[in-house]
Amino acid sequence: MTLPAGLNDRHHQSHREPTGRSGEVAVAVVGPDGSPAGAVGASSGATGQVSVANTATQIVAARATRREVLIVQGGTTDVYIGYSSGVTTATGVLLPGSAGAALTLKTTSAVYGIVASGTDSVCYAEEYD
Repeated sequence: MTLPAGLNDRHHQSHREPTGRSGEVAVAVVGPDGSPAGAVGASSGATGQVSVANTATQIVAARATRREVLIVQGGTTDVYIGYSSGVTTATGVLLPGSAGAALTLKTTSAVYGIVASGTDSVCYAEEYD
């Protein structure tokens, strides 16, 4: 596609590349900061492991800049996940007791877990800016 004559491309001139065909250029679609459009990932991350008990246990604290948190089952006991210390086995989302089962949450809230009895281990990986 040939660009129209007189096109004012001052702001994104650096993102124009020749296509190898005479009279044509490619224009890259970029985000406001110049990063590739649709780029994913965050500038920071954190990982950890938590032993979840039969009382609501905080897995990750609230973080205003979090993009998402991945919670991975480390044991064989069902864990129920919720957004408050009031989570119960009746109100939480089931993370099955199968090592490697995972749940991804796009939240900035604190995340809690609870088991019916005993304890279970979960790991988390969170992305944030």
